[in-house]
Amino acid sequence: MPELLTTVRQETKCGREIVGLFREGRAAEALAMKRADGTARLIGGDQDQVIDCIADLYMERRDVLRAAGSKLGVTVSALTNEDAADISRAIRTRMKERGELGPEEREFAAVDQRGVTCDLRLAPGDKVRLSRKTSATIDGKRGDIGSNGDVVEVVSWTKGGIVLRDKRGRDGTVEWKRLIDRKSDRLLLAYGHALTVDSAQGITSGEHINALPRGTAGATSFKTYVAESRHVTQVHTLIAEAAVFEAVKMRRALGDTSEVTTQHL
Repeated sequence: MPELLTTVRQETKCGREIVGLFREGRAAEALAMKRADGTARLIGGDQDQVIDCIADLYMERRDVLRAAGSKLGVTVSALTNEDAADISRAIRTRMKERGELGPEEREFAAVDQRGVTCDLRLAPGDKVRLSRKTSATIDGKRGDIGSNGDVVEVVSWTKGGIVLRDKRGRDGTVEWKRLIDRKSDRLLLAYGHALTVDSAQGITSGEHINALPRGTAGATSFKTYVAESRHVTQVHTLIAEAAVFEAVKMRRALGDTSEVTTQHL
């Protein structure tokens, strides 16, 4: 039985050490190191404000990496599909305000793998996540533009479908029927500006944002290891302060009225 003993994606010794601590189940030590270097922060405000903060940091770090000529960008992961969708919409709003999305916006009836339906507004420049292996016409030949969980970029519309660009820079023309869920007759697509931790497994980015807009409920050291090891240079851990405060308060003994401090959180 092979065993994973080292992590080599991170370029700094400190980064590799922190990732290793999460992998070994030593989350308290890892978070102490991250708090010391400023890469783990509690974010005040309600959930919408926390999500706005996450989206703002994404745009800020993406601009910095682009200006530096980095070939690797910024990625975001969250614990749930709902959180990933909320963060994606917040990032998309900022991209649209800055004119980074094309003017040809269209609205589609969509459904995700859980059966949750929504109205999905898409424009050239949007990132979307595929829910199954999807074939396309690439350079005049039939091939796959991506599989379940892959993120592709909307390039343009065609009479009978959509042109998508994969992570290798290939453009593929996809017929609508390749994207439609037969049960609901909706598109099997979701925004891909942010991913769930499970979907983010295997990706490598210049920087990563481990987003926890609902606090740390549902997170374990080992699951966090995945979110904390996607980066080469650094990972930013943003945690909703109010959610953690409520969790700590609820777990205290009845009648304990002592102050809940930042250290407790």
